[in-house]
Parts: sequence; C-alpha cells; structure tokens
Amino acid sequence: MIGTASSRGGYAFTFLLSGVFSVALAQSEPVVLEPVEVVATPIVEETRVNRYADQTSIIGLEQIEALNAQDLTSALRRTPGVAISRYNAVGSFGGGAGGAVLIRGLGSSRPGGEVMTEVDGVPNYNAIFNHPLLDLMSIDAAESIEVSRRSNPVSSGNSFAVVNMETPRARQEGISAQAMIAAGSFGMFTEKVSVGYNNERFDILAGQSHREAEGHRPDSDGELNNYLVHAGWQLVENWELRYVLNRTDNRAVDPGPEADSGLPLGQERGQYFTIAVRDVAT
Repeated sequence: MIGTASSRGGYAFTFLLSGVFSVALAQSEPVVLEPVEVVATPIVEETRVNRYADQTSIIGLEQIEALNAQDLTSALRRTPGVAISRYNAVGSFGGGAGGAVLIRGLGSSRPGGEVMTEVDGVPNYNAIFNHPLLDLMSIDAAESIEVSRRSNPVSSGNSFAVVNMETPRARQEGISAQAMIAAGSFGMFTEKVSVGYNNERFDILAGQSHREAEGHRPDSDGELNNYLVHAGWQLVENWELRYVLNRTDNRAVDPGPEADSGLPLGQERGQYFTIAVRDVAT
C-alpha cells in the first residue's frame, strides 16, 4: 500500500515537472506579428505623454483651418476624448446651455469649472463660477490648441482637464502679412488680417478678425470680434520677454427651444454680450 502510494506520488510529480517544462518551452519562443503600415494622416497633429503619464493632444493651425473652425468647439469636434455642444453658427450663449466643451464627461456640471480654459497657460474663464465662456476664447487667437484629459493641479490649479490655446507669433523673418475673407450659408461672413515682423531678437504680430452670421433659424444670429498683439524680445540666449494683448467683443442671440424639442417654449430668450481684455507680460 505504501509503495503504491509512493509510486503514484512519483508519477504525479513527474507529470507536474513535464507540464512546467512545456510551459517554459512555449514561452521561450518569440511571437512575431505581421507588420502594419499606417498611411492615413492623424486626426490630431501630435500626442504627447510626459513622465507623469499626462497625455496631451495638439491641434495645429493646419487642422483648425481644414475644419473651417468658427470657434473653439468646432476646432475640437474631432479630437479623441472630446465631445462638444454647439447651437448657433456663430456665437455661443450662456455657460453650458449655449455651447460647451466636454472632456471625457467632464464639463457638464453647473456651476463649476471642471474644464480649465487657458491662453498661453494663463486661465481665461468666467469669474463668477469659473466655467468657461467659449466666445472669450477666440479661435482667431490660436496658433495651436492643447487638450489635456486628466487633472494636473500643479500646473493648472483646481481643474480636472485643460484646454490651452497658444497665441500666434511672427515666425517668418522680415515683414509678413496674411489676409482672408470668406462667405457662406446662413449669412455667414468672415474676415481676418494680420501683419508681423521678425528679426533675430525681436518679433511682433498684430491681428484683427470679424465673424458674423444670421443663423440657421430665427433669432440665432451672432457676431465675434477679436484683436491681438503679440510681441517678444530676446534678452539673452535663454531669456526672453513676451507681451500679449487680446481683446474680444462678442454678441450671441439665444433662439430658445425648437417647437418639436420637448422643452418648454416659454423658456427665456435673450442676447448675450461678452467683452474681455487680456494684458499679459511673461
């Protein structure tokens, strides 16, 4: 009886060793996958991941122009992790009901400032409840847009996600100028002009833009005006002084709920005026 039990135990031990050896042999053989070649252009210009696992998507000027973006929401409508609400062809009204940027669900609560909006890293939002007003973030004052989809209290304070606009500067050496004029449906009209100068140590850019539309339904018209001056002076090799002056003057009309939306038609309508002046030296 003892010998039989010992023999059975020996067989079991031998079987266990052979199983471990088979697994080790299978893991030692490398797995080779077929190569995949991606030829399509990316949705965003670049995605950066820093050492703290903070992922940032960069939306460049080329994509902004390709999307024919009239405001910040239309510029971010194809950015991964970002959802938008948009109502008027030009102009936004209110803090959330008239247009908003939502990042992984954040930004829908009112009042609150879950999504921080910045210009050149400086917060730019409604001072009452700290939630952003989209018309204060003129798309014509953006050379690129950075979207961070996680909280970063060290650099962004009390926020859970960040949208940062980098203002344009004169990068071409010498004198440069750009002008654009366009018209479209719903009575839309757009004009934009900028003039810049750059040498080895000094650069300055001055720009102005105007956007307006009658709207896609009655009482949905809007108007956006933006003025920008961005100057920089290279003091020494690793030090520079920069000055940004940005003024926005906007108007948007709330057309109220549509007849078949299920919302009460007696909801208050009105015009929304937003004026802001940013004067920053860094």
